Amino acid sequence: MNLSGPELDKFDAEVGEPIKIDIAESKEIAHALINNSDRGEFIIVSKPSQQEVDS
Repeated sequence: MNLSGPELDKFDAEVGEPIKIDIAESKEIAHALINNSDRGEFIIVSKPSQQEVDS
């Protein structure tokens, strides 16, 4: 995953800095990951449905 520009500035991050990635297969799992995390900021990336891709 590449972050650049404003995203790096918002997270006070540098190029090449390690990040943690969790994959959630549902909104419920995503909420659980966030609610049980000690982190204060998150980037959420969603995968479009095939129908959204085709339109």
